[in-house]
Amino acid sequence: MQARRSFTRRLVEHAVVLGAILAVTLGASGTALAQTPPSSDQGPRFNQWGPGQPAPDAEGPAGADTPGPAPRAPSPGAAPDRSPGGRMAPDPGPSMAPAPYAPNPSAPGPLVPGPAPDRWGGCNYDLRGGWTVFGRQTDPYDYSYSAYIYVRQFRGWLQIDQPDDGLSYYGRCRGDQFELDVYSGGSFIGYEDGTVSWGNQGWSRGRGARVRANWVSFSTGYNAGWETWQRW
Repeated sequence: MQARRSFTRRLVEHAVVLGAILAVTLGASGTALAQTPPSSDQGPRFNQWGPGQPAPDAEGPAGADTPGPAPRAPSPGAAPDRSPGGRMAPDPGPSMAPAPYAPNPSAPGPLVPGPAPDRWGGCNYDLRGGWTVFGRQTDPYDYSYSAYIYVRQFRGWLQIDQPDDGLSYYGRCRGDQFELDVYSGGSFIGYEDGTVSWGNQGWSRGRGARVRANWVSFSTGYNAGWETWQRW
């Protein structure tokens, strides 16, 4: 009887552990599930932004969000340095939102706090430029593909061309997530939703960006799949 009680107790303990793991897994997958596009044709989600329509906002970043150490305050009475490359010279800005600024305690002199980042009108990244896409259709049958896309960004709004396949995408980026309506020849055909992340190269200009996206298409019944975008 003692052996049976020990075995039963171990089963209960294993069930508790498995239940806890399952709860954590389901909680962690909530974000990914939230980026699954609609599985039925509900029409464009962004009626104010699509083929032939003017961009909802100005193209590019809204301000000069500069990463790295903030400029040092000039010494009292000193004239501002406005020479090319000087501390007061305009900065063209980074290619994505900056990392949180950490002052260098070993550097002499006071630091002038930099401006709070605008995050590109609600988007954490500047996604403009060319990306290489590697994808896989999973429904109604499997096949792998690759493509090249070119992204334009109007603060938090995105417009993407995939010229080899005659596709275009229009949508919105919020934080590190985006939602897109997909068009072929100017006609709405589906959705694509994704999440942007950054590689281990840090916040270097134009390096290490990654996108993981899921898509559905209603152009020939129903197709679905996933893809990753890379930009180096």
